Order: sequence, then structure tokens, then C-alpha cells
Amino acid sequence: MRVARTRAVALITALAATVLVGLTTGAAAMAGGGRSDPFPSPGRGVALTWAPAHMSPDSHYTRRQALRLAHRNDVVTAVPYAFRRYAGAMRRANPSLTLLAYSSATTSGADAASALPEEQFAHDADGQRIRSTGFGRYLMEPSDPGWQRTSVKVCAERITLGHYDGCFLDGLAMAIYSAHFVSALPVVPGTDRPYTQRQWRDELVALSDAFARHRPRLTYAGNAVGNTYRYWDDPVSSRRVVRNLPAAAMEDFMRGAGDRVSRFPTGARWRKNLDAVRDIESHGGTGLFLTKLWVAATPAQLRTWQAYAMATFLLGADGHSYFAFTDARTKTAVLGSDLPYRMPRHLGRPTSGVHHAHGVYRRHFAHGLVVVNPTRHRHRVGLGHSYVTLGGRHVHRLRLRPHHAQVLVVR
Repeated sequence: MRVARTRAVALITALAATVLVGLTTGAAAMAGGGRSDPFPSPGRGVALTWAPAHMSPDSHYTRRQALRLAHRNDVVTAVPYAFRRYAGAMRRANPSLTLLAYSSATTSGADAASALPEEQFAHDADGQRIRSTGFGRYLMEPSDPGWQRTSVKVCAERITLGHYDGCFLDGLAMAIYSAHFVSALPVVPGTDRPYTQRQWRDELVALSDAFARHRPRLTYAGNAVGNTYRYWDDPVSSRRVVRNLPAAAMEDFMRGAGDRVSRFPTGARWRKNLDAVRDIESHGGTGLFLTKLWVAATPAQLRTWQAYAMATFLLGADGHSYFAFTDARTKTAVLGSDLPYRMPRHLGRPTSGVHHAHGVYRRHFAHGLVVVNPTRHRHRVGLGHSYVTLGGRHVHRLRLRPHHAQVLVVR
């Protein structure tokens, strides 16, 4: 990832003297180095997007598909080989593009694990190695200095291999405490006592520190936020990890991937999604926000969810965060080929704060307006003058159904 062009610094990975345009690290930001925004400024205000290509099992892209992603997005996360042949062309197509190599900070595949010493693995109370139930990867011991060096090295190797700009570090959330996520909970090394959630979170913080310590100019974002409960309500909040990172991803923005399509966050829960965007930016970080609708949905339901999530993001973003929406874990979903809408690129900068009246939230932009109805009631909204909706309709007023929103632009 990289800082705004006006603040860009030369960023060099130690492996191949690969020159990267980079940001200040999280450690530098905490030491008073200013914002830790790792992305170049595209000059388009807050209408910024990212493509989570690392989530698709199919990582083989044509040149045309790669350039499509570059034109449509400001950040792309992917395995190294997905775009290594096209990285240069993608940057020429979009000079503000940031390419992040997917790398797990806390797990290892069997092939790589075979060369690692036993102390780098996490173990259960019986001394057995632990695996993730979904992917069969080994859970590693984040407190072990050897694993910390290994994790940093793997990230740097992936940057070099893909000709990317930094790493997207998976595994920095508290997912191991979700039901059936791993085969067993890890114990504190040298004991038979399982890590408490607070202890594990503190080790994730220490692991993220290792990146700044061992490769102080390495650029990265961590998959660390989780959801609004983990961020705001859980006694062991993910905020402690997020604030230790220059950038962090929230994979469950507005909903969980498998939630019922009719399950909308309302009231305080909706507001906490909005406030997560604001909070991460207000503390000098950058957010990567992702809404996943990975359940059966009608075209109308897909349109509703994409507009609702996009508009909520735009209410809170101030130019240092990025939005993504996917309707499946496929390459087609990554490319956005089956989505009804695209983020309007010419909204411009916000010209107002968020206004709340009669259940409806608004925010004005230089070239548009965002309107969100997070309530269970219909609302009529006067607009003052003509706008164009995401679907291309010219409107002077809106009738917003419950849990509906519009992103409007001036033509």
C-alpha cells in the first residue's frame, strides 16, 4: 500500500531491492509520524473501492480482466501469481492502484510447514498441532519469535513474487474463537492452559509489531476488524489490533456472508457499522470494508443490499477507506460482472456532515447526495433538484422503503 502522492516515500523490500511507493508504518504513525494512510490519493473524494480477489478459488486472470479490475478499483488483494504478469500494466492503467499480496499471518500450509521447527506451531492441551477446519492449514504460534520472522519473510517474498506493493495479512482477527473454526484452542506455550481471548489478542498485536520491527518499511493491511460486535461490544475488542495497524479490513460490514437476505441491521446496530468507518479513519487508519451477500437473492434484493451498504459506507468515509461488495466467492463476483451497480466515481468531496431527520440520513457531496433509510418505515424524501440514481433514473424526490438507500449524482 502507498501514501498519498504528495507524501509518498520510497519503500524497499529487503528481499530483492524491489522499489515500492509506500506509507509510514503503523509504528511510525503511533510515534507521531502523522496519518498512516497506506494508499495513494486518487483525487476522487471518498468514492473509493477495492477488489478482494484473494477470496476467489479461481486466481487465473486474463490481461483484459486484470485491466478491468485496475480501472474499476483503487486496491486489489490477491495471491501473488494472479496478477504478477500484469502488475505493470495495471499500474499504468490506474496510477493510484495498490496491489496487495495475500499472506496469512497466523497459519501455514502443509508444504511450507514441513520445513518449520515445532516451536513455531500452536498446540492444543495434548501437545497436538491445530488445524483450521475450513482449509486444513496449521495454526501457528504468534508469540514465537521464529514464527514472527517467518511470517514477515513470507509476506516479503510474496510481494516480490507478485511485483505487488504490499501484503494483505489474514488471520489477525479473533476468528479462532468462532465455533468450529479450528480443531482445538491453542494453549500458552509451556503450559496446558488455553489462551484467553485477551491473551490471544495481545499476541496478535505483538505479531503485527513484528512487521514494523523486522521490516520497518514493509507495507501491509491486516484482516483484523471482524464485525461490529467484535469491534464495539465484545469485552475483548478487535479495536486494539486494528489501531496497531496502518490499515485493517472489516469482512462483515453490514452483514455476515451467510445471514438471511432479509436480515438488515437497524437502529443501533446499523449505526455501529457507520461508526466503524468513522472510528478507524479518526484514529489515523485506513479501512477496507466488505459486504458479502453469499446467499440466494433476487435481483431486487441484490440491488437493495448493494445500494444500502454502499450508501452507508459513503455516509462515514472521508477519503481514507475503501468499499467492496460481492455476491459470491467467485471470480465473476470479484470482477463485479454480475452486480447491478458501480460506485459513482465523480461524487467528489463531502460538502456537509451527516444530517439525520425523520429517520433518514443524508450527506451532500460536491456532485451528489447520499440518502439512507435504516428504519422499518417508509419515508418520502424531497431532494431540492434533479439527481440521477444508481440505476440511471432522473428523480426530484424519493420514496424510500425500509432498509433502502440511494447514491445520487448530478449530471
